[in-house]
Amino acid sequence: MKRNLPAHAAVALQRVFDKVARPDEHQVNRRVSAVLAHLGLRM
Repeated sequence: MKRNLPAHAAVALQRVFDKVARPDEHQVNRRVSAVLAHLGLRM
């Protein structure tokens, strides 16, 4: 699968996996809030 992805996409996915594996609460909360805001929801 990674072979079909551009290098920057693979790096981005790896960073996402790293954040999921070792979540930093502040960053995760900001990301969740940003996603919810994008969906029109407020936390």
